[in-house]
Amino acid sequence: KWISLSSLCLAVALNAILVGLSRVEMKLPLLALSAAAGLFLLLIPAFRLFKTRQRSQASILFTRASYYPLALFIITAVITMI
Repeated sequence: KWISLSSLCLAVALNAILVGLSRVEMKLPLLALSAAAGLFLLLIPAFRLFKTRQRSQASILFTRASYYPLALFIITAVITMI
């Protein structure tokens, strides 16, 4: 029941910990952008799926979650280049 929502919350939290441990100079923008990506791409769709239990919401979550690694890569690359 709670497994998808709790595991995605854990993934976003672990990402924040990894950003905190990284050697990137601009940690705050990286943390803010990666948290926003996690919220938009993972947590909001997961909460909607948890609330409604509809297949369409599961499909939306799967689609958005597929973009999460790419979004993190782009955010990290841009912040690192700045």
